[in-house]
Amino acid sequence: MLLIAAYWKFSNEPGQFSENGIEGSSRKSIEKKQATTEPHLTENQHEPKLPDLKEIKRLLADGSPVERLFATRDPRLRTQMLQLEGGSKQTEAAVQRGLRWLSRHQSDDGSWSLDRFYVGNNCNCGATSRLHSDSAGTSLALLAYLGTGQTHRTGRDRTKIMKGLNWLLGHQKPNGDLRAVLDRPAGMYAHALATIVLCESLAISGDEELRAPAQNAIDFLVEAQHSSGGWRYRPEDQGDTSVTGWQLAAIQAAQTAKLLVPQETMDRAASFLDTVQNDDGERYAYQPGREATEVMTAEALLARIHLGWSIDDPRLQQGANFLLTNHLPNRKTPNIYYWYHASQLFHHIGGQPWEQWNQQTSKILIETQITTGHATGSWTPGGHYDAIGGRLYATALAICILETYYRHAPLSHTIEF
Repeated sequence: MLLIAAYWKFSNEPGQFSENGIEGSSRKSIEKKQATTEPHLTENQHEPKLPDLKEIKRLLADGSPVERLFATRDPRLRTQMLQLEGGSKQTEAAVQRGLRWLSRHQSDDGSWSLDRFYVGNNCNCGATSRLHSDSAGTSLALLAYLGTGQTHRTGRDRTKIMKGLNWLLGHQKPNGDLRAVLDRPAGMYAHALATIVLCESLAISGDEELRAPAQNAIDFLVEAQHSSGGWRYRPEDQGDTSVTGWQLAAIQAAQTAKLLVPQETMDRAASFLDTVQNDDGERYAYQPGREATEVMTAEALLARIHLGWSIDDPRLQQGANFLLTNHLPNRKTPNIYYWYHASQLFHHIGGQPWEQWNQQTSKILIETQITTGHATGSWTPGGHYDAIGGRLYATALAICILETYYRHAPLSHTIEF
């Protein structure tokens, strides 16, 4: 699970990585010259205008799922989207408090850190991560900002977003690699997250300066896929459902940004998911031969949607019903990773399942957000895996969950204003 399973897998296995972070001659095609690129996004003298609102509304009513994926983020539609999709003043207030916490914990160089977010700002928040990946930390924070429809060109936080993007671009290798730190087992998680950020930023802002680095990131992702169709901690590792789900989320964002993704890559990914499915595709395991879990089922069903499954597919409906019946969010056993993927899944399904899931999830997140002291706006990680990810990880994903009402256009229905 995002960065977390990687920690337990490799923390007690020395010698898993070569000096350059990747073993084997088969990876040489991926690990090209390792110089970094220079940041190139600059502040606009005049803030660009938002897209024509009539065109945004047309996309939401008549556009394809790919075309309208991010159209619901338009800030001019925020109030209506909250009303239509089950949000409230309380959920949006929690989002804004969370973003202010992230703003206070950005490093001077533009990055966010999972394990060192306290440096330089007299922070006493605690609950830092046991993992080190500034690429992942920066990307998670940027996903939360981008979820509100802000970009490096528009919005109150555009300068912070630009600094974060420039940090990512400054650490991207010529071959597209965005992992930044190669001696960590969580690299492909970080790469996927950063790739989503670049693709979303390109799609929403229309800034063509981002097209080449975003395409390079996708190309690296494609090359990193194992021959059996999955992805894992390092390029060409045999896959697991957790890492694979994030790569497919990046591919979905790339398609919305009109980037090139080989059909073969998606076909092989679907074949990998076939190897980890139970009950003919209703439930999913972490790896082939293991038992299905609610966490991997939620992520895999969402990935199936990314790969083209219909919302009406009986396997998807049965899998979602299994989650709703047996694994509703529980404050006593928090799992922000599970809640993140399942919230997107149920939002796409819509109707009563989404209403039931959303009511429970939003209630817990609103009640557990810190509202006093320096940590105000953040979430203290509660579950075992959440604690490994740390406060910034938990906070960024919680914000994204509370943005679900407008972060992606639902697939179960079109939206007309």
